[in-house]
Amino acid sequence: GIPDCIHSGELAVKKILEQKKKMPGIYGTIAELGSVSSKYALALETAAGPRLHSIVVEDDRVAASLIKFLKQQKIGLATFLPINKLQVKPLFDEIKPLLKQKGVVGHALDLVEYDKKFEKAFAYVFQNTIIVETIDTARAVGIGKVRMATVDGDLAELSGAMHGGFRKRKESFGFEEKELTKEIEKKELALEEAKQNIAKLEKTRMRQEELLVKAREQKASLEGEII
Repeated sequence: GIPDCIHSGELAVKKILEQKKKMPGIYGTIAELGSVSSKYALALETAAGPRLHSIVVEDDRVAASLIKFLKQQKIGLATFLPINKLQVKPLFDEIKPLLKQKGVVGHALDLVEYDKKFEKAFAYVFQNTIIVETIDTARAVGIGKVRMATVDGDLAELSGAMHGGFRKRKESFGFEEKELTKEIEKKELALEEAKQNIAKLEKTRMRQEELLVKAREQKASLEGEII
């Protein structure tokens, strides 16, 4: 089964996000605030790891009050990223030459779209991670040189630890995928157009029925006069 700590973490995040309207300064999770290409969604979700569900907040005052709220409610743990206090490590100089190697997709941070307001939060999550095509690419680049996530969701840590294998398609909420969002928007637009067309056809049908009723009335009147 899934450990209780994961369930309590999901519940805590859910409860915090429900407070957004009541408490200014809660922006959302990293997953909510970032948009990615479908092709690299799994790689970037792997690269983010548990930080994907960290909650970005305005400052440490908001984070502290939300931690107190979770304690009072006894509904689990959450990680907060207060924009005013985040310390972001500078990009490793060693990363730049690695980005030119065969099979390296790019710097993880460059593959996510987000509001510049949240730059420190996304840099905290992705700053020194690169995305590569496969685990063999990671080996060619050099395990332990840099943190690497592969397109199909394997991970090579800076420590040299490697994590991967078979996985089902994501069961939890991840990043918004740009292509899927566009497809949904297209379908929503088509649905709206279809609704408008149905409304127009319904008006036309009603007009035709009114004309038909009038024609029948005229016919009955004429027949009455003839008789």
